[in-house]
Amino acid sequence: MKGFFYKLSILTTRSLTIGIRFIFNLLILKALSLEDYGVYSIFYTTVTISAIFIGLDYYQYNIREVVSEKKSLQRRLLGEQFLLHIIIHLIFIPASYFLLKEIIPTNLILIFYLILILEHLSLEGYRLLIAFSKPLFANILQFVRMGLWCLIILLLTELKIFEFSISLTVIINYWLYFETISFILILIYFLKNHLITLSLSKKVFDNIISGLKISIIFFASTLIFKVIEFSSRYFLDFYTTKENVGIFTFFSSLSNLVFVTIHTVTIIVIYPKLIRANKLNEEANFKKLSEKLLREILFLSTVLCVLLYFFSPFLLELIGKQELLNNINVLNVLLIGTFFFMLSYYPHHMMYIRGKEKLLLYSSILSLVINLTLNFILVPKYGVIGAAISTSAGFMALFLIKTYLHIHHKRIKKDINEN
Repeated sequence: MKGFFYKLSILTTRSLTIGIRFIFNLLILKALSLEDYGVYSIFYTTVTISAIFIGLDYYQYNIREVVSEKKSLQRRLLGEQFLLHIIIHLIFIPASYFLLKEIIPTNLILIFYLILILEHLSLEGYRLLIAFSKPLFANILQFVRMGLWCLIILLLTELKIFEFSISLTVIINYWLYFETISFILILIYFLKNHLITLSLSKKVFDNIISGLKISIIFFASTLIFKVIEFSSRYFLDFYTTKENVGIFTFFSSLSNLVFVTIHTVTIIVIYPKLIRANKLNEEANFKKLSEKLLREILFLSTVLCVLLYFFSPFLLELIGKQELLNNINVLNVLLIGTFFFMLSYYPHHMMYIRGKEKLLLYSSILSLVINLTLNFILVPKYGVIGAAISTSAGFMALFLIKTYLHIHHKRIKKDINEN
């Protein structure tokens, strides 16, 4: 019973964040022009991709190492990771300026860098808390970072106690304030629990280089996946209009509710247990957990995609933007891709836990080729629906290739064991 209420608390916290963000997105969609909404989506997307880029997926290497090790080793590994992030930030900021000023409005570049640094470090803290089986605390902090400031803006708008109006500048400033609060809380937690030890010795840098040799494979796979997820927005921005970017971003946000819900309810709860079972060679427990992961992903993906398909027209009527109603098929296409993307998480985690990161990289590269090729062909000619087809095709390819590689690897391993 205790486990049930704990899981319910995690779901409630995450659901609050999702719900508030969803209502907030509806509000700003009404309050902002589609052009400003498009600028915001490019800003948000660029922060997301940049955070992945500067993180180099080093946490993927660290999670497998710290999840069942002694605290002294955890402190050293986390200290090395924090040092690496500081170095990367110092390199990335000046190196990226000339590219960013072509994507982000010049007056927003400084605040972009501030949000990026805080977002990245908060995200790394969230991932590590999940690895340490602290999903409730991690989701509370994520609520502060992603939901609380949206709730405040909603209340200020609806209660009308002060003269308050929503603008692009207001949204980004509030985002910055609460990224700062989130980072401070995470830093306090890690320092209070003595989870970080910083050192500048040669051995530390040697350890970081060794970790990078492994994490760079994960990084390449993740970066490619994010290009598949977000490239259509940049193609739309280049070939069409900011309004089309706003339309596509809205429908992408809707379909992303499927991922966020399943990630909260299932993946972050089962995933650390799978890693531990594998490290401790608990084959029976590992099999039980992996089967549970597959069942829950399949069930929730089906239910959530069907619900969004049937209820989204009523939501769009409520919003009252004719441009969205005219493009509702964009959501339907994205839901197909989202369904297969969620199913791809099962072979993905099975291969990751077993140390088959190169297979993940191969599947990502092939999917990227399909996605970019279709974007080049479809977006200039068909606009938003072409972008949706390209994104979904990339996700479907990811599922098919990962499933094939996972089954093929299992068959080879079985043959070796039998011989």
